[in-house]
Amino acid sequence: VCTLGGIDAATDFLGIAYLPLSRDQFDRIIVLMCSDSAQENSKKTSYEIKLKLAFIQHFISSQLLQLTDSQRNTILEYVVSQVYNDTHVEVRIRAADVLSDIVHNLRDSNELTELIKRFSDRLSGYTWEEKKQLSKTDVIIHGSVIALGAIISAFPYVFPLPRWMPQELSQLASWARTSGLAGRSAKDTISEFKKVRADTWKFDRSEFTTEELEDLEGVLWRSYYA
Repeated sequence: VCTLGGIDAATDFLGIAYLPLSRDQFDRIIVLMCSDSAQENSKKTSYEIKLKLAFIQHFISSQLLQLTDSQRNTILEYVVSQVYNDTHVEVRIRAADVLSDIVHNLRDSNELTELIKRFSDRLSGYTWEEKKQLSKTDVIIHGSVIALGAIISAFPYVFPLPRWMPQELSQLASWARTSGLAGRSAKDTISEFKKVRADTWKFDRSEFTTEELEDLEGVLWRSYYA
């Protein structure tokens, strides 16, 4: 019907996120967008889930100041669940983009710290051989890598460099040396960091320990970290 009528249903659907809404409508919308069970989620196509994530991204940008802490947390948890989507890689990547927007607008620094720890802890404690294998196939590892990368990307021009960032970049660097999907994602994050922070690196590097700088060496160009 939409094709025959020349209607772009996706555009109209996303447009709802920008409509003037009263606060008493928020809960209903958030439930509709974020209440999928694992079973329901497995039946949806990647296109459907990415469209929902796009709606959530638009909804947050237009209604952020009116959302309660509980509503924001419900949205955050849904987005994180899609970062670990066990069926579609493209959904994980799209969810990470939305997560980056959410993180950029977090009001509580403790909430940010807890979120970083949540992803970082899932990347710790593996041997090199385990990392090489998990980088290729493990959904939790890939999701944690791109989630951590999303948080780093949420603060591209903050100066001085956040104190937590060197340690997390070092964490990603250990995965960036692997050849799997998680390894490529980790390397992309470090590459983007290098590009964005090129002009401030002479100041940023003082925030890194010698060990953290050594971890970054060899991931891209050694001369950048020298």
